[in-house]
Amino acid sequence: MAPELLEVIGSEFVEEGSLQRALQLVEQGGGIEAARRLARREADAALASLEQLADCPAKRALQLMVEYVLHRIY
Repeated sequence: MAPELLEVIGSEFVEEGSLQRALQLVEQGGGIEAARRLARREADAALASLEQLADCPAKRALQLMVEYVLHRIY
């Protein structure tokens, strides 16, 4: 983790613009893209687990929920 990011987080975002700076540092460090990849892997694992269930409205709702969460973060 970048020292500047640790400093901003440690200051608890009290300075104006500190949250925006933290987000910028996270993005520059590849954190946003890494989080997206992790979310996709976890979503794929969840969807694979759901395949074991019989087709029913509840299964479809869970599948849709996984996709909704992924689209919401992208």
